[in-house]
Amino acid sequence: MGFAESMLLAYPGPLPHVDRIALTECIEACMESAQIATACAEACLSEPDLPELAECIRASLDCSDVAGTTAKVLSRHPGYDANLRRALLAACRAASALCAEQCERFAEAHRHCRVCAEACRRTEAACERARCSAGLCDAQRAGLTRRPRLPATCPAASHATTNGAVLPSMSTGGM
Repeated sequence: MGFAESMLLAYPGPLPHVDRIALTECIEACMESAQIATACAEACLSEPDLPELAECIRASLDCSDVAGTTAKVLSRHPGYDANLRRALLAACRAASALCAEQCERFAEAHRHCRVCAEACRRTEAACERARCSAGLCDAQRAGLTRRPRLPATCPAASHATTNGAVLPSMSTGGM
């Protein structure tokens, strides 16, 4: 059990409408990406092909900042502000995807870029799972359905029935 999970379990009050597994995975993935993306940007600065890595460095630093902030906000009580959480999860997912794309361009030449790309893809998927598990997916938000059947391509689809349990539907608030 990681520290994020321990803290969620130690929370003194109820955490309604929260998929603790998805939330824990997202917090841990965001913290990991924040560290790895910073380290990757630093490693890129020491590479001989530095000018070619400029966009990769920017994307890594942006990802690190957004992922770190997302992890901190998600660590607070989930009833705080669903709109803020939705925006942060979307921003973190986008920053992680961009960083992964940039790092994948250099993954064969630079091992640190390969590691960073893998971490960012994990964070991208974790943000989507957390967003969907909290009822913050676009279809849910549009009021099309309270709990849409997730397509097989949605990263949250495999998570939605973990251990045979169906996650609760979200009507308001949520993560």
